[in-house]
Amino acid sequence: LLAVIVCGQSPVVTFFNRTGPAFALNTNGLLAWYKADAEAYAHNAEVTTWTDQQNAFDLIDYAGSGTHPTFKTNQLNGYPALLFDGSDDILFANAVNHTGTGVTVLAVVSVETAKNFGILMTFDELGSPPVKIFEQRMAGPVGGTNMTLAAYQGVSPAVSPLNLTNVGYRLIIARRDDTAGVNGITVHPNAEITSSEAGTSSWYLMSVGGRADGTAVLPLHCHVAEMAVFGFSLGSLDMSNRVHYFTNKYNLQ
Repeated sequence: LLAVIVCGQSPVVTFFNRTGPAFALNTNGLLAWYKADAEAYAHNAEVTTWTDQQNAFDLIDYAGSGTHPTFKTNQLNGYPALLFDGSDDILFANAVNHTGTGVTVLAVVSVETAKNFGILMTFDELGSPPVKIFEQRMAGPVGGTNMTLAAYQGVSPAVSPLNLTNVGYRLIIARRDDTAGVNGITVHPNAEITSSEAGTSSWYLMSVGGRADGTAVLPLHCHVAEMAVFGFSLGSLDMSNRVHYFTNKYNLQ
């Protein structure tokens, strides 16, 4: 939509503008929200805590000194990001209360190395033994330029992997509807959307950059600028605002 003021002034664009002020994120159903730009770390500082902006499910370092992600300033459209080294950098929260009937995770991520089954984010249901209920993996040929998103249920892909070219930061979206009990895959023009298994009405260990499971498991070499975790499966209309928020803020194409 293009509106033109004809009183001798310049045209005014009223349509959605990627370079304008960032959309406000619709926080309905938001379980946890992590933003690198909400932190005050210096460039190259070790990040020991990533503060949850929603429900105080802060992510903390998993194994102590030397295993923290690194804070990097001015990484994407002027915003910072956390660098996970693909070896042992994992942040986690072990008391996340998820009471919804699904889950949707949106993350602005740049995968630096194609690695077999590196994990961006996972939920493990607390208990003995813990039950993995959500895991978003990225894989690809080592040293290659492509990566694969694969939603896993147990040890087998819940859906066929989605291949894409690793060309820098992307908006990655994973979702699962527990009520429907089905998985599916689709692609948005500004996002890669896949789906994963998830549980309901329980407490979970949530980890980012790999799985917190005794020792660092399947760590992913990646930059993460922002993550939003919703406690239900977002439909098409619900997704629109969230996608616009991320793509506008970070000027993602």
